[in-house]
Amino acid sequence: MVDVDEASLAAVGQWPWPRYRLAAMIDTLAKSGPRSILVDFFFPEPDRTSLSTIQNAFQREFGLDLMFEGVPESMMDNDAYLGHVLARARSAGAFLFLESPVADTPACCTPVISVQGDVALLNPFRFQGMLCSIEQIQAGLTTSGFINVRKDPDGILRRIPVLAKYQGRWHPNMSLAALISSYPRASLEISRDFWGPRLHLSDLRIPVDTRAQVMLRFAKNLDMLPVISAVDILGQRFDPEIVKDKIVLIGSSASGLGDLHHTAVDSNLPGSAAHAVLLENILSGSHYRQPQWEQSYAVITTLISSGTVIGAFVMTGLIPAVMLTCVSLALFPVLSIIGFGVFNVFLPAAAPFTSGLLLLIFMSLSFYAVEKQLAENRAKRLTLFKQSMLELMVELAEFRDLETGEHIKRTQVLVKVLAQGLADGKRYPGLNEYYIELMYLCAPLHDVGKIAVPDRILCKPGPLDPEEFAQMQKHVTNGARIIKELARKIKGEEILTLGLEMVSTHHEKWDGTGYPGRLSGEEIPLSGRIMALADVYDALTSERVYKKKMPHEKAKEIILNGSGTHFDPAVVQAFLDKEKTILRLLNEYNCSETKTAEQ
Repeated sequence: MVDVDEASLAAVGQWPWPRYRLAAMIDTLAKSGPRSILVDFFFPEPDRTSLSTIQNAFQREFGLDLMFEGVPESMMDNDAYLGHVLARARSAGAFLFLESPVADTPACCTPVISVQGDVALLNPFRFQGMLCSIEQIQAGLTTSGFINVRKDPDGILRRIPVLAKYQGRWHPNMSLAALISSYPRASLEISRDFWGPRLHLSDLRIPVDTRAQVMLRFAKNLDMLPVISAVDILGQRFDPEIVKDKIVLIGSSASGLGDLHHTAVDSNLPGSAAHAVLLENILSGSHYRQPQWEQSYAVITTLISSGTVIGAFVMTGLIPAVMLTCVSLALFPVLSIIGFGVFNVFLPAAAPFTSGLLLLIFMSLSFYAVEKQLAENRAKRLTLFKQSMLELMVELAEFRDLETGEHIKRTQVLVKVLAQGLADGKRYPGLNEYYIELMYLCAPLHDVGKIAVPDRILCKPGPLDPEEFAQMQKHVTNGARIIKELARKIKGEEILTLGLEMVSTHHEKWDGTGYPGRLSGEEIPLSGRIMALADVYDALTSERVYKKKMPHEKAKEIILNGSGTHFDPAVVQAFLDKEKTILRLLNEYNCSETKTAEQ
């Protein structure tokens, strides 16, 4: 590539240069024996620095006939001189197709090529106008071709059209025109292979899409293509061997000339460099291509990837489905890699991979949501089953002794109120709503051991003798044994852990004189201390077979006297704080029980 770069413009002058200077550069290159010279410029107007042009201007404007002595006739017209040099240099020039006709433009003598084969495979771009060099220059060109490019919708140049139609006839682009001129006896034919249409020119195979475009492969040898500054050609500061038997492209990377394109590898690639890549790809067979059936492939692979994801989730569980889907989705990038590496073919992987991945995420989240809901339902059923088991144990105690059953229900209410009183008083920071609700659920278990007490003792209408009282005390250890056995079989249940505390310690006393462990003070779990007060208060204010019920004030007096000996003073204070609530709730409960009995 010969580059009219910024350094050349700074040394020689701004563009456009006088045509004789461009001719001198082409003549110097031609003497080095290139295969052909491609000039990526066209000149639709005469050179204003030509002596003949100046003569005509003075004659037209002032009626003066200027004469120049000592100037050869061939140097009077720069355009004719450039055309003469181009004719000797075996050169290819450029012209530009236009979307619509342009009036007052000179007729272009451009080559028309014969295209044979299955021409119906291609639907090339069609143009209505043309802009080319003036006649003196155009006539000196061995061949010429269009330099139009089409960028993708994202503004990136990835393809170059090599054929187009103008006035119903086929025209090549500049690079293809140069290659055709190198094979004067070869015809250009269109055929199809597995991937899609392609052009045949002698031993060259040029894959194209249906718009007759070639997909460029920029990265392979772009950096290896030698570039010589135009100022070095003019100064003959280059090695002629670099040019010999090579295709030479003359173009510009100067920003002022506006022939720069945004590509995947360079944001400012000169147009001549794009043509160089095109020629290198064609001659080496290293170009990329997209299958003609690319869209069908994308649709089919997307359906396959989606079906694989759905099938994996239907046929297997979550983890196997995710693993199977990941393996299947990896297949599409692998196919693309193989296509690139072996066939230089671009097989789209984004659509099937993305759709499969999104569906995988959706199915995984859906599967997780369903499993989570099922797990929650199973947990609820299990919790209900466990609670029902506990309630069944309590109902067994109620069945044996109705008074015990009523006692259980009242103490459950008392425990919750007392615990709330402690929480309101900020005496125990860890006493939250969850713990209070747990104690409420556990409270009915505190007398479950009475199921093992003989009826003659449990239902005796009078006071118990020492032996009978000792048997009654065993309901604590019996209840603890029942709860421990449940906890051993159902591990990790907080309700059984807390229930065991209540069962084991609700007859312990603050001063250490209780049973069965003679614990004292805060050695007694909080749940046991709360249960102890609730148990005694309900026993005092309830009627039993062996005694009459006691008024609230008398029971309150006994509770206060037991503060610091029988009961935890903090729990007693909570009792006093919630006294009105206790009375209201118990009255409501008693009224409810009375109505039930009447019914």
